[in-house]
Amino acid sequence: MRYINDLDVGTRLKNLRLDREEKMIDIALEFDISMAQYSRLESGKVRISVDVLGKACQYYNVSIDYILFGEQYSPKSFFFTKVQKFEEKDSRRFLKILSCLLNLHCFSKQQKQEPMYKIFAGGLLEMIPPDADNTMPYVLEYERNLQGKSENTMIEELGLTRFKWNSIMNGTRVNDVNIPLAISNQFGYDLSFLIQNKLSANLFFDDLFFELEKTHQSHIVTLFDEIITKEGEIYLLETQKRK
Repeated sequence: MRYINDLDVGTRLKNLRLDREEKMIDIALEFDISMAQYSRLESGKVRISVDVLGKACQYYNVSIDYILFGEQYSPKSFFFTKVQKFEEKDSRRFLKILSCLLNLHCFSKQQKQEPMYKIFAGGLLEMIPPDADNTMPYVLEYERNLQGKSENTMIEELGLTRFKWNSIMNGTRVNDVNIPLAISNQFGYDLSFLIQNKLSANLFFDDLFFELEKTHQSHIVTLFDEIITKEGEIYLLETQKRK
């Protein structure tokens, strides 16, 4: 279970700013908050909001996990590397195909509890509109049905109020970073996925792949590469037409 240390978050924000040799007022304007509010952020006196967190990640080109926890780990996934040149919706489609090639339905009960399994083989991906700002209402509804729990039980386990739960499920923009953190701690989903509807590199598919026999591995790679090559040619043509 992870916790946010506001002082550490402030220190990382300060260091990122100083690396660019920029003033507080410039960053405050960039993040669309007051100078006083930004100063409190750097000093660790207030908790960063989801909106400011997203703007900071984009401005400094760093991950949510880095700003919140100082984690810079980025796994070198064999399969994610193959699809990273495509747009998010296309890379997800390829990974969905990969989940079929790997025949994830044959894997253990423990593996089926992994978020990546739930997203690509468990049906969660089909619930989420491609243009959704975040995935929290879909994840909560999915997990509630999967576990057969009542809304009241989910609310209690996540430490939410009924008002916050209803706001999330009605699609209201969530600005309290504690809410996606609670969902992440409870169910294991990546914060980038919950907050930004973005998938980060993950070794789930790689780990499953390398458990297979060599001949099966070779067959999967061949099929996957053929699919990506064919789709890549179509993608390139469409990109050139748009230009």
